Amino acid sequence: KKQFFLDAGIDKNVSCVAMSRDGAYLATGLETPASFKAEVVVWDLNKALDNYSKGVESSDDCILHVLSQHHKRVQAVDFSCDAQYITTLGGQDDNDIVVWDVATGVAICGSSA
Repeated sequence: KKQFFLDAGIDKNVSCVAMSRDGAYLATGLETPASFKAEVVVWDLNKALDNYSKGVESSDDCILHVLSQHHKRVQAVDFSCDAQYITTLGGQDDNDIVVWDVATGVAICGSSA
């Protein structure tokens, strides 16, 4: 079988990963050089599977949101049980915790809300 990779040209280190319980979303927390914002990329896995079944090799359109709040490193990510929210925790240079709405990509509480 042919493999399908979710990369979309992202060239940063992945520091943490979480998948929603329903398997619809994947979140990857990233680590960046000092003074840059560390992002969380939320992937639409249903779109990725659809692309795979159609033989589409690009994963660019599988990105649902790029969440940017933390400095240098995202230490942890996790989805709520119903996959409506995602919580992100910044690394030691940040220590912020933020809750995001998965549907909109908007921070609803935490340090940036």
